Amino acid sequence: MSLFSTYLATALIEQGNSKKPVTVLKQALRISRSRHIAPCIGFALLALGQLRLARALASTLHQQRDSEEFVQLLRRARQTLQRALTYDGLETDMILSGQLMLARIALLLDERATAEELITHAPR
Repeated sequence: MSLFSTYLATALIEQGNSKKPVTVLKQALRISRSRHIAPCIGFALLALGQLRLARALASTLHQQRDSEEFVQLLRRARQTLQRALTYDGLETDMILSGQLMLARIALLLDERATAEELITHAPR
């Protein structure tokens, strides 16, 4: 059930919906945490990081890259993605997706060296 909820949230995020995925992700995290299913927790957190990145990019703040609010949104997305990647059992494609989102955030924050390191150390 938690995997289904996370996939649904991911589809909603990709459609540009920013409110419904929150409810669905809360449900996925609640189920995953109550059953102690690490890969499902990590996957749900990856989707939450994706949502936070999408919100940052959709905000008008991204046009002002030096805006403290935009930087804060990106940092929160990065923190969520980093936490997600600590969970054991994530599939390689999920790890790669998380690292690519982290690299994108690093580029948006003008952290080119960090982005380059993330890309070169990505799983193959």
